[in-house]
Amino acid sequence: MGIDVHKSILAICILNETSFLYEQNHSNDKSGLETILKLIKKYEVQDVAMEATSTYHLKVCFALVDNSVPVLLACARQTADTQGKKTDKLDARRIALAHRDGRLKPSVISPKEFTHLRRSTRKLTQLIQEQTKSKQRVQQLFQLYDCRLTSLHKNFLKTKWSLDLLISCLEITEEDADKNIKELVMNYYPKKKLQKTTKFQIGTLQDELVHLRIQLTIVEKINLQTELFQIRIFDKLIEQHRLVYRIFAKQHPDFNSNMKLLLTIPGVGPDTAAIVLAEIVDIKLFSKPEQLVKWSGLAPRILQSGHRKKITGKIHKGGNKHMRRALTLACTNIYARGDITNPIHLFIKKKYQISKSFKI
Repeated sequence: MGIDVHKSILAICILNETSFLYEQNHSNDKSGLETILKLIKKYEVQDVAMEATSTYHLKVCFALVDNSVPVLLACARQTADTQGKKTDKLDARRIALAHRDGRLKPSVISPKEFTHLRRSTRKLTQLIQEQTKSKQRVQQLFQLYDCRLTSLHKNFLKTKWSLDLLISCLEITEEDADKNIKELVMNYYPKKKLQKTTKFQIGTLQDELVHLRIQLTIVEKINLQTELFQIRIFDKLIEQHRLVYRIFAKQHPDFNSNMKLLLTIPGVGPDTAAIVLAEIVDIKLFSKPEQLVKWSGLAPRILQSGHRKKITGKIHKGGNKHMRRALTLACTNIYARGDITNPIHLFIKKKYQISKSFKI
């Protein structure tokens, strides 16, 4: 059986070695899945092939797995390559033919719990990226008006109190703005931090806020408030997704022990460790370290002509982009910390001195 998965439709094609036995569309819901299971019994279907289509394939895939039906999950690009340009009408037939002829390579079908964990960690990465972009836009506005808030106060924009303080400063009226800002600073400063903060630091914070407020136009104030609200919302969403892998670690001892193991590596934090484990699912799927390296998209390209083989140095990006990004950021963190005892830091520093390009 070949199944072409859509949001609301499942295109079905059943064939044997000589002819097509059944072709029909069914709904991608409970009744449609029940019909498919009946067809599998009726036509004695030995195995099923389908494309990985966003998240729409998960419902039918897990339904078949739960009913002990052998499933081959194929990459959508792979089915396109086997049969050329695809059309909706012939998708299921082409998938079934390619599967029957052995031209499809199986992808790993992750357990339900790991599938949801993986979706959560990928969303976490996306949210962190979007929040970073918002912070960069705020930094650009600061730089435009020579505002030194983030340079004088390193945790500015990173803590809830600093975001609330800046939003409140933008909301106050023009009358007695200087006096109101002074009161806001004293009210919003955390008590523990206020005890360790000098009058000079408090004074410079007040001066910078007054300076920024005077410089900004009405439109810029509204844009800045919007960015600050977004950063605050992102903080809440990020914390919710971090809660997912924390709960998952409590429920799965093996995952928890692997998390602790990865956290012993310098430059690897909880987010990176969770992303790596969610993407790998089960390390036993890789019989050799080289397989994991290539699948992670970190292996160098190899150009081969006859007996001649050349390693280009450029990485092969056909692997898992989420793994590659997480591991690359881990190496970036190691380099940024400046730990000269770490071999990765020394390696990156050596390469940078030769090429003068950080990305290389």
